[in-house]
Amino acid sequence: MAANQYHTGTARLTDQYFRTLSMNLTARGEFETGPVTHNWSTAFDRVIRQRKTINGSGNGNSKIEVKANENIANQLASFKADYPNSWANSANLDANIKVNSLALSDTLGFVDNKYPLTLGGRFQAVEYTDKKKSQSGDAKRFSPMLMAAWVPQPDLVVCGNYMEDLERADIKTDDSGETTMAKPRVSRQFEIGVRKNWGDFVTTLNAFQIKRPGYWRGNTKKGTDFAAYKAAGGAAGDEQGMERNRGIEFNAYANLLNKTLRPTFGVMYLQSSVKNYPNARDMLVNGVQVANPRVIVKTGVERDTPFAKGLSLNGNVSYFGKSYQDTQKQYAFPSYTLVDVGARYKTKLGKNTLTVSSSVENLFNKNYWQVQRGQFDRSFAVVGLPRTYWLKAELDF
Repeated sequence: MAANQYHTGTARLTDQYFRTLSMNLTARGEFETGPVTHNWSTAFDRVIRQRKTINGSGNGNSKIEVKANENIANQLASFKADYPNSWANSANLDANIKVNSLALSDTLGFVDNKYPLTLGGRFQAVEYTDKKKSQSGDAKRFSPMLMAAWVPQPDLVVCGNYMEDLERADIKTDDSGETTMAKPRVSRQFEIGVRKNWGDFVTTLNAFQIKRPGYWRGNTKKGTDFAAYKAAGGAAGDEQGMERNRGIEFNAYANLLNKTLRPTFGVMYLQSSVKNYPNARDMLVNGVQVANPRVIVKTGVERDTPFAKGLSLNGNVSYFGKSYQDTQKQYAFPSYTLVDVGARYKTKLGKNTLTVSSSVENLFNKNYWQVQRGQFDRSFAVVGLPRTYWLKAELDF
């Protein structure tokens, strides 16, 4: 296939149904051992997630060739939706994932809580089944967590944390109907930050890094990096390479005019990269991670109106930088800016509080594309939400 040239596959109907059951039990308390204070907590979580898939009765026949340097819309218009519009008789349960975790933590306060230290972790157990290929497995580990802080004065906090997480198994179906089951992977996150209260406004500055391994698709037999890996005793789903996300984030928020005006501002700079990372063709690649914008800026303001008690008006502006569709940065979608507005009304109904909220997202009906993460190094683009209206009511009792 020539550069800047793509070939589509045939189309078919596919629908998936997800059912998730989650349970949580939490306990917390505090005590003292001499001059040291303790704030402890424990939590048990259980999540069962099932996926059912139902496909159309068959594939269509239409395929097209798309050249990136020509009018893409006109080329796509030649594609015919000639697939059958009938469905299979029933949906099949093709994925079942169970996750149990028990978390324990204790925050120790030294020197009148000037030096808080949190120690803890989670014991995690994951069971996963790919019923389509009759494959299953499990993984267990203790994932540690550490957080330390320095509070030199009441309005200044410097802190850092490190934590690990056993991410659940990932079972995905590609466009050919083949399933890939990745084993649970361990992600590691490190973060440092500072928080300063200036009186009417507060600022935070954080730097973070998140790393997680990639995994082999294992869909080829010769002429690929996986073929060589398999010849040495490896298998599909094994860990390989690394995805790394590094970023710095600044946020500010304030309470002005007797706390009736609440502006916010936030900006994040993110570098996402992959190293020796398996792509969908079972080859190792190095470059950027797809789908993540490098720059995100958000600002907003909320105002309690002086003319109607309980009524607040708000507006937000969000900027998302360009994002890439491939690891080599050959194809990118442009940046876009969205404007949202809304209102909230809070009133008493007897002893209860009723809150009614409404909003208009994408006020100016901006046309934009969002790049979303696919399998391995793949990505796909979806049309962003048009102007959207929301209405919500909450009753506290």
